[in-house]
Amino acid sequence: MATDTVWNIKLRPRVRRFAGLMEQRLRIHDSDRGKRGWRDDNDGDLIMRIEDELGELKTAPTNCIPTEAADVANFAMMVADNNWPGDNDGN
Repeated sequence: MATDTVWNIKLRPRVRRFAGLMEQRLRIHDSDRGKRGWRDDNDGDLIMRIEDELGELKTAPTNCIPTEAADVANFAMMVADNNWPGDNDGN
């Protein structure tokens, strides 16, 4: 298992694989989002996006389920990131 440099924990291979897919999905939209990305989005809008993506996940064909699940997870991560205790760096 690879060690995560932030938490200094070994990530399970399946968690690492899913995190890689999440990052890949985020990078698709980098040019649309600007430097701050989701940092300027409010929680209500992000949660609505989770609900939209969850609807897509529920009806996705089997081969699209990992991608749709990563989209749901990314929006949940954005809500968590915007509310991370002690994170005032604006990045």
